Amino acid sequence: MEEIGADTQVVRSFMQKIDRGEQWSIALKELEVPPSITDFVEGTLNCAIHGSVVEVAAYFFFGREDIIPDMFERLLKLWDHGAVEVPYFAYYLKRHIELDGDSHGPWAREMLITLAGQDESNWRQATRAAELAITSRIKFGTAFKPILIRGRRFSIESVS
Repeated sequence: MEEIGADTQVVRSFMQKIDRGEQWSIALKELEVPPSITDFVEGTLNCAIHGSVVEVAAYFFFGREDIIPDMFERLLKLWDHGAVEVPYFAYYLKRHIELDGDSHGPWAREMLITLAGQDESNWRQATRAAELAITSRIKFGTAFKPILIRGRRFSIESVS
């Protein structure tokens, strides 16, 4: 992230707090992480820890594996010469596009279909989880869009 000028101090501080056993919600508050990021992190972790297997599969498929290839393709287009200007970050994005588009995404879809099966209540759970994941992802992305458009150096303070 340093390669693209991102300030990683808050992320590093957050990870240190988690390593020390602090609760993520308290760590996010203490670090004054903006609501759009806090909601995204808390939604993801709450689902991962408290969700049913079907909810977790749906949340991660629709909130990550299914949308990351398109999302990262658009991000790559922001750099005319990304492979030269930010080679490690460009590689990271390209690798995720390949992995999520070619294998992780299809496997996650197959897993969700298998887990939910023919059970209507499983599909209702999956739908609710998918809606939460997509809404959270949109709010998260919307907070970063102005930064990406302006090409500003990223810091936690620049996110709404």
